[in-house]
Amino acid sequence: MNTTIAKTENQEIIAWRVSDYDCTDGFFEIVFDPTSEGAKQKAAGILGYEVDELEAYRMPEFDHYADLGYVPAADTLIKGYWEACLCCGKEIGLNVQKKKEFKRVVTKGADVWCSQTCKSFYETQNFELPGSD
Repeated sequence: MNTTIAKTENQEIIAWRVSDYDCTDGFFEIVFDPTSEGAKQKAAGILGYEVDELEAYRMPEFDHYADLGYVPAADTLIKGYWEACLCCGKEIGLNVQKKKEFKRVVTKGADVWCSQTCKSFYETQNFELPGSD
């Protein structure tokens, strides 16, 4: 596999899974940074924690997305993670839903919806997509 990893000041930008120190809330963010400390700083605002309340774990299987800046939702779902529908908040994941329901899931970049109906409603309500500023 030939992958390109983004570099900044001669340091590789690599993937980190950042969560609260014991992952009690179950929320995490995958961010790209050369260091664990930098990754925690990036994720702190997103997750609503102080940097010292966070832990960062390497996720080398996602390094090849560094140039993209996010991991596509389809890949996180396939790897067994769950996401929340941007419209209704329903949990989406291979371990959460029945196979029949999972076939209805719609992804676009890092965004995920539980169905085309939710995606259409979300888009007609003019919600701002995360990262679309």
